[in-house]
Amino acid sequence: MKDEKKENNIKKIQKKSTPKQSVKRNAKETINESPKITPHTSKKTISNNLSKTPKEIKNDHLVKPLQTPPVRNKKVVLQQQTSVPETAGKNKTPASNYKRSKSKHRVSGFVKILSVFVVFLLIASITVLNFGGITFSNVSDGIKSLFSTFSPGKGFPYQISSAELDTIEMLGSSLLISADGLTKVINSTAGETLSFQDTLTNHLADVCNGRAIIFDRASSGFKVLSRTGVLFEKDAGQNILVAAMGKKGNFAVATESKTAQSEVTVYNSNKNPVFTWKCADERISAVALSDDGKNIAVSVVGAKGGEIYSKLNIFAFNKNKTLANFNYPGSALIKVRFTGKTTVIALGDKLMSVVNFETKQKNDISFGTSELHRLDMNERGKTALVLAPFGNTAQSELKVYSSTGGLLFEKKMNEEVIWVTCDESYTSVLQAKKVQSFNNKGELMGNIKLSNEAEKILISGKKTYIVGGSRIIQYATVGKEQ
Repeated sequence: MKDEKKENNIKKIQKKSTPKQSVKRNAKETINESPKITPHTSKKTISNNLSKTPKEIKNDHLVKPLQTPPVRNKKVVLQQQTSVPETAGKNKTPASNYKRSKSKHRVSGFVKILSVFVVFLLIASITVLNFGGITFSNVSDGIKSLFSTFSPGKGFPYQISSAELDTIEMLGSSLLISADGLTKVINSTAGETLSFQDTLTNHLADVCNGRAIIFDRASSGFKVLSRTGVLFEKDAGQNILVAAMGKKGNFAVATESKTAQSEVTVYNSNKNPVFTWKCADERISAVALSDDGKNIAVSVVGAKGGEIYSKLNIFAFNKNKTLANFNYPGSALIKVRFTGKTTVIALGDKLMSVVNFETKQKNDISFGTSELHRLDMNERGKTALVLAPFGNTAQSELKVYSSTGGLLFEKKMNEEVIWVTCDESYTSVLQAKKVQSFNNKGELMGNIKLSNEAEKILISGKKTYIVGGSRIIQYATVGKEQ
């Protein structure tokens, strides 16, 4: 009895120790089944099993309690669980390798396109900033300007021969200087981007959209240039009276005439003449080209019965017809500028006139008893006038008008104004010992004290250039007393 109880207890213990996942077998199969031999069964195992009795085999098939595996480093175990077999990246199919290679080419191509686009935006930004518009000539000049920034100049002050200085103008953000038979263009770091000799004795210039036309009233030759090169030069055949540069790259040259008093010829951007007008009785005093490159404004001055008079004519040279005529008795027009699609501002010695050639209407702003002492008109038509009441320059008055002819502000200067200049944001005046800069509301934004005499000033946004004493000095436009 005792032996039977022991045997029953042993069986109970063995049943409790058997894991749940063990496979249930038929009792007969467990006792009689011979061990299975597979290709992976070792010879030692086969010989051991063949030498065993059925009872021993039965005991072998009883599942033994699970043994706890040896403790390993947890980090090592995690690495083993998450590691990727070495062959995982190598055993790629040709199709997957092709897709991966194709995606790399796509990314590379996208990066190249993006890089080109960024460079183009940079060049376009420089072009717009410096020239105010994008044309083929200006983009080419913008590219050259971009590369020139990597080799800046020696900085300011910049030495010049002031005794022979003919003209100095802003050419975009650069300076156009003509002196002593030599014409130069320098950038904002005083680096020379263009330099050439010429035979002109009294240089005059008209600037628009990053290009300039230079000429001499005592000769017939003229040149069209950008900041980095001469684009065109020609002999007009007669002494030049005035010339104008257009936004589209076209230009106009007015000369004396063999068959009339004067004549004007318009050249397109390809430098071919497209329009000529001859004035039988008056002398051409000013010309301007419209922004769309289709129209020209021509002012003429004449005398009749001992009285001076002026006329303003607007032509559509692509249609060869007159759009409008305006008369100004008793006044001499000296400057004209297109400031809108149908608007022209004309400046005379006694008035400023804003005309609409579509409606054939004009608005004249008389200077009254004041004399025009100094003036400047920027490329877009903003106009700064210095008027002297009854000719008294010591009591000058500054008046600044928008491109539409509206008064922006006026100020009493209380001493003579030697020079005035303006851009879209600021107006600066040069006086004996100082330069003052005002915003479009008439608020004082900058004050520069001068230790030496100055002859002229130019403004380009945040930079002001003072010319005098055989040198050009660069200052900040805005700021406290400098």
